[in-house]
Amino acid sequence: MTFAKRKLLICLGLGLLASAASVTVQAQSYPQRPIKAIVPYAAGGFSDQASRIIAEAMSRNLGQNIVIENRAGGGGRIGSEAVTKMAPDGYQLLMTTNGTKTYMAVVEKSLSYDPVNDFTPISLVGKYGLLMVVNPSVPAR
Repeated sequence: MTFAKRKLLICLGLGLLASAASVTVQAQSYPQRPIKAIVPYAAGGFSDQASRIIAEAMSRNLGQNIVIENRAGGGGRIGSEAVTKMAPDGYQLLMTTNGTKTYMAVVEKSLSYDPVNDFTPISLVGKYGLLMVVNPSVPAR
């Protein structure tokens, strides 16, 4: 799947998510102030770009600003830790990939947070494939 198709699918999914969120928001008078979306990766990458597209659509539908804050480092660990220390009031979101949840749970022995139980998933906003390649001279099979 090309990047353009993935981007279109993400935008379509965001539209649906934002529409559903706006109905709930109207009933609960939420949000009353800007929302902070932490992206635990460097600015300019795929996760950052997708998060900005999502934030723009959500801002329009919610009628409130969503501020993207990149907190890169540690394979997503720094940004994830920051979110666990913030108030769980719905005004701080973690825009992350499955890597910070699956990889960290397996590889890191001393996390200050539980990658699975310390977060509540809101929505799947996209899918992408990963490919591992090596030089043909490497005897890996």
